Amino acid sequence: MKVTLVTCLVLGSVLAGAAACGGGNGDGSGDGDKTFEGDGYSFTYPADWEEFEPDEVIPGAALTTVFAPDGSSPGELIFEIGDGGSPVTADNIDEAEEELAGAIQESTEGPIRMTMAGLPALRIVAHPRSDLTRRITTAFDGATIYIFDCAFTPDIAEDMQRGCDQVEESFRIE
Repeated sequence: MKVTLVTCLVLGSVLAGAAACGGGNGDGSGDGDKTFEGDGYSFTYPADWEEFEPDEVIPGAALTTVFAPDGSSPGELIFEIGDGGSPVTADNIDEAEEELAGAIQESTEGPIRMTMAGLPALRIVAHPRSDLTRRITTAFDGATIYIFDCAFTPDIAEDMQRGCDQVEESFRIE
């Protein structure tokens, strides 16, 4: 099985600063949180975060967008949808787990098996630099992969993890 992880296995635009694209797709519902909705999926993100265009387009990605507290924050969440190649299910996630572990060499935790929006998912925590943590969670919907790459520095770790948890916990497939 070949699972093509088209993002975030390379730093790409992580913490390089993103150009604003005019806010998110938020509706301001709830306690001020914003909602991002796509074709058959949605999630909420913190009210003080904005949506930005990535600095680089990731080849093969159907969608890539960035969320961060502001354009100068040393943290961001890259959300990406891509074609993972062969469908991944709970029955064959072992192969995807091995490939992910091999692709991200600076891993310190994981891959950890989990479920997100009822889909099989894997999470890995990596430290590509001494001052940077990346928590990459990938949910598999057949051959479609949803990637949440949460990157942050130690000084904002708690706030970024809370925001990334909110996004991942609110992620829904309609």
